[in-house]
Amino acid sequence: MLVIKDTFRNQPSRRTLFKPLQASQGAHNTASIVSTRLISYCITVSEVCYPATLLSAKVRQEWLHSPEMKIRVLFLCATNGVQSPMAEALLNRLDSAHFDVTSAGIDRGEMHPLAIEVMKEVGIDLEGRVPQRAHDVLNQDFDFVITVCDRAKAAYPEFPRAELVYWRFDDPFEAMEDTERKRMFQLLRDQIAHRLRLFALVQVRFAPIEKQASRRSAVSV
Repeated sequence: MLVIKDTFRNQPSRRTLFKPLQASQGAHNTASIVSTRLISYCITVSEVCYPATLLSAKVRQEWLHSPEMKIRVLFLCATNGVQSPMAEALLNRLDSAHFDVTSAGIDRGEMHPLAIEVMKEVGIDLEGRVPQRAHDVLNQDFDFVITVCDRAKAAYPEFPRAELVYWRFDDPFEAMEDTERKRMFQLLRDQIAHRLRLFALVQVRFAPIEKQASRRSAVSV
């Protein structure tokens, strides 16, 4: 097992190591800047501590993709009954190896029947799921807090260590007819799935050091 020791915070932290670089710093000196950050880290292998910069690329990649270093994500919507539980379930199915995912609402509502129905169409069962409030998870640390509706964006509680991202989706409740509303829920599901594939691609596939300079702009589209 590989164990990262953060000499600043004494906690495993992926975001501290890969803090996004300012655009003004430029791509040409990205490697040297990140290498300087890595000097403050050491990896313990069989109780021997090594500076991260001295380890092989293979060992560094094993650390980056180790279960202990999962990216912690919180999805927030108004009631934890539509957008956020859909996003949580879809990301868990897409890549639970690299992401530790939770969802919550500004208020605690109920799972919407159409959300349950359209998720069953893609093989995900949300029946019996119990929504939770954002205040129920305030004591947890997240790398990303992603708000997925306008109300959550306006009223989310503070998570000081997390990077806040806002994703806008079409509102399925704008549809008046039942048939049209179900189609809107299906569209919402597909929009969320598409955004999650992009998010996972950026965070995992392009996570090596030389790609970190573009992280913030890529997840905020």
